[in-house]
Amino acid sequence: MKKNVLKKVLCVALVVATLGSTTVAFAEDATEKSNIQNVEQKLTPNIDLETTESLTYFNNILGKDVIQEVIEKYRVASPNEAEAYEKIKAVLNRTMQEVEAYGFSDDQAKALFLAAVNLETGNAELTEMTYSVTVPSHAPSHTDEDNAINTSNVGVETVMTVANEPKSSRSSYETGGIGYEVKSTLGFNKTTTFLYAGDCNVTAQQGEAGYMFYTIYYDNHYQDIGIGYFDGKWQAFVQGYWTNWGTGTISVDPGDKLYFVLWIDNSNYINFQILDGNNFNNILFQNRYTTWNQIPSNGSGVGFNKQSTIVDESNDATSGLYLKDAIFELAYLYNNSTTATFNSNNTLSYRRGEFGCSWASDEKVEVEAYQQWHGETVNIIME
Repeated sequence: MKKNVLKKVLCVALVVATLGSTTVAFAEDATEKSNIQNVEQKLTPNIDLETTESLTYFNNILGKDVIQEVIEKYRVASPNEAEAYEKIKAVLNRTMQEVEAYGFSDDQAKALFLAAVNLETGNAELTEMTYSVTVPSHAPSHTDEDNAINTSNVGVETVMTVANEPKSSRSSYETGGIGYEVKSTLGFNKTTTFLYAGDCNVTAQQGEAGYMFYTIYYDNHYQDIGIGYFDGKWQAFVQGYWTNWGTGTISVDPGDKLYFVLWIDNSNYINFQILDGNNFNNILFQNRYTTWNQIPSNGSGVGFNKQSTIVDESNDATSGLYLKDAIFELAYLYNNSTTATFNSNNTLSYRRGEFGCSWASDEKVEVEAYQQWHGETVNIIME
């Protein structure tokens, strides 16, 4: 019974789009029946109820003409039809997870889905990036500990009170900075969050910066991606094993509400979008980065670390630099079968909270408010 229902839903939603037919309902002639059988053979071998529900939802809110355009975009981007259909299934389910997690409206769902489709298929206008093979001195720092994932303390809760703010055991750096982090366990291929851009007073072009960003970890490698404040303004940035240091212009002021979407697609690319948190149709930044097919699309072995930090090459703990009201809100982790906020069971207890460095104490980091572990309001003041 379930198999017949699935076939019927798929055919109603996609047969017209896939085959370019102008027929809305099934025709009874042999040609149409043959077309239906072809579509079933292509779409139903690995179909499941989740995909069917996602497909039905987006077909209802977008209409068959838009779905047809989506399918054609993937077929052009991936000439192998089997791969194209797997990518369609993946983007349907990934976006549906996101919509259900936040309870987004149909209009928000449309914007998220089409933005993801266009980015994955090469139909988006990418934000221009400026790259350098030399990593600047104000880039985020990493140590070997960042590549070591110890899950022995997963699920151990940290007691958080005003007098006892959460502390990370992050190693001290000879250079680098201080801040707040929440590092996930492994097994995720996507993360999303609302955030409010903090107020930062860095004006130098080199040597110091404030950051609100994620680090993606996989197989002893990492990639940082998010926004950084240097040269007197917020800028999008990326750097790590798969991409040279790069920056992109983004129109963001302190206090602006943003929405980050960061995911690994079925082509093993890292995709990153920054949307206006009040209007998802306003895409502030978008780009995608190859991993040379090294990061698995299902997220196996992949972790994320969300962070707010200040970096200062001069190692001056009383410089007067600050990053205030850096807010993450409702941060989620996803894989093909799981949707959950950052919580006690999917984060590392020893890598949650404030951290200092060799030249500045974590006492200069103030956490005004926090929700375990999906949101926080952080102030970092070097005085």
